[in-house]
Amino acid sequence: MADSPERLVAVATLLRTMTARLALQPFDEELTDWGSQLHDRFALPFCLRQDLCAVLGDLERAGLGLAPPLRRALLDDEFRVLGRVAFDSVELTVKRALEFWPLVGDAATQDRGTSRLVDASTARVELCLQPRPGHQDRDFDGWSIATGCGDLPLRRTGDESGPARLFGLRYRSFVPSMGLHPTLLAQGPIALLLWHPKRRNARRITLYEWRPDNKAYNGLPEDGREARARRLARIVVEDVPAPRPCATPGSAPCVDALVSRYAAAMMRRARSRAGFEEPCRYHEVAGDPLLLASQDDMAIEPMRNRDSWCARSASRSAPIPSIEILILRA
Repeated sequence: MADSPERLVAVATLLRTMTARLALQPFDEELTDWGSQLHDRFALPFCLRQDLCAVLGDLERAGLGLAPPLRRALLDDEFRVLGRVAFDSVELTVKRALEFWPLVGDAATQDRGTSRLVDASTARVELCLQPRPGHQDRDFDGWSIATGCGDLPLRRTGDESGPARLFGLRYRSFVPSMGLHPTLLAQGPIALLLWHPKRRNARRITLYEWRPDNKAYNGLPEDGREARARRLARIVVEDVPAPRPCATPGSAPCVDALVSRYAAAMMRRARSRAGFEEPCRYHEVAGDPLLLASQDDMAIEPMRNRDSWCARSASRSAPIPSIEILILRA
């Protein structure tokens, strides 16, 4: 939905121009099979902007280019910006990205009809790290963004403004009354750490879904300016000491306390279903909260080709079903 009448007119003009371009000159180029990148790459505003620029360039080459005011209205995505954090020679931009909500199924209603239930409890934000204008950082790739799960694998990319490092972070914003993964609690607020191993200080960035003080607003925002001010207030930035390089959050596989807590519960459930009746105590292996082991060497270990973690026993060759623990990732 367009956020302004000007943007609505620009979108309508773009659709009509694309229709005219296809009518005058058929599009006979080879289609791209994006595969698994379709729901990751094109959910991020950075990649959507690049795709839109490619479409506008194609229209320009076909002699159907849009006027500069229409291009500016289409490329303006300030309404997605949740906040910007400038630190040292880099700037982190946090934008609200697209999220694809899964269809849970049909549910009966009071009027003897059916309704389609959608799990809207997940959200996605785009983290875009770029050099600040007028600042040159030769060690730009040394910057990291860490969470409770470790350093995020930022993808190197760029645009007309310069290099950039990109990541899409998915998380559960609330627990629905009916939805997928009922044992997964809400994961907000999201705490991020922007740091560099050669810097003494770092920036802790906390993303809130509501007011940081948990108080209610005095009604709906009066205009877009007030709505933007509310979004910016939900990001809290703190100056903290940088972690030691030997204790880098991404130096060893780990999960946050939420997954660790549920891992022990799921392990007990799996042991009960597998026929183990004796009590079992779970402990951390080598100080790693990921490896929750029992007396028979059951442990939580990552499945390489999946965004999940499964329990595996040393005496079994296959992971035990029904104890899969979901970790939302990009």
